[in-house]
Amino acid sequence: MLFRLLGKLEEYLDGRLAISNGRKLRIGELPNRNKASFIEYEPLLLLEKILLFSQWDYLHTVLAQRNPFIRYSLQGVSQYGLDGLTIEVITRLQAITEVKTFLEFGSGDGTENNSLPWLYMGMSGGWVDLKKTIVDVRDSNRLNVISERISRDNCNDIYDQQMAFCKCIAGVDRIDIFSIDLDGNDFHILQKLLEHSEFSPYIIVIEYNGTIVPPGEFIMEYNEAHEFVSGTGYYGASYWSYYLMLKKYGYFPVVCDMNGVNAIYVKTAYRSIFEEVPYEARLIYNPQVPGLSGMPGVRMQGKTVLSNII
Repeated sequence: MLFRLLGKLEEYLDGRLAISNGRKLRIGELPNRNKASFIEYEPLLLLEKILLFSQWDYLHTVLAQRNPFIRYSLQGVSQYGLDGLTIEVITRLQAITEVKTFLEFGSGDGTENNSLPWLYMGMSGGWVDLKKTIVDVRDSNRLNVISERISRDNCNDIYDQQMAFCKCIAGVDRIDIFSIDLDGNDFHILQKLLEHSEFSPYIIVIEYNGTIVPPGEFIMEYNEAHEFVSGTGYYGASYWSYYLMLKKYGYFPVVCDMNGVNAIYVKTAYRSIFEEVPYEARLIYNPQVPGLSGMPGVRMQGKTVLSNII
């Protein structure tokens, strides 16, 4: 058992990659830790984390992964390693097509969300949330913020507004990446957007209900007055429900974060550039793991990021 564990650990460390200046590096080639920046990641070696910080929960979760793509998990200003995961997806797509714009439903106040690293990469886009942003972005020519409660009735109109912004700023009449995290009606709103004739992002990032194991299906009943209550498990939709819906619209799952909270989907036309990702959808799923710690990366404050780029 010990030898199997050490073998898997060695395999993980051998394959561990980091992103630096758009180039994939082996761990031995990583730059000095003091030189690390938001995009130039240098994660601590997994073994170092285990020995120094006894992060056995992280080790156990890593070794249980069935999807090699999870190795790109790196923490910055997103949840649960999504910085590294989304940046790797974007980097691969940018090698063959333009990825310039994004839209995030449920962006919060800018302290932590999925699209902050995309702004740092030079992209333009929009945030939609009722919360006031921590930095005044009204004069920004790269970020358009809409303070509005999102529903099935207005989501397409909001999408059209952001499309117009992207066309004006980035010169493209499309949204390349869409992210949604509303802690409730996400499935219903995404379903409505998918019916929109102009909705066709390359990448979709969703929050799923990780308490329901595939092929279990669950979709929360639509309720505009819904308020998320932690610990109840009543929110959103299951991984499998999202998978079945998005498959119909030409998307496949690339990865779920190790905490079992977020999933990244990509247009099936680009399946060939994700060779290491299992074809069997249930192998992508990760169950919800509350409180998992030890994610490698450079933790940054959203206010710092926004102040530097807006």
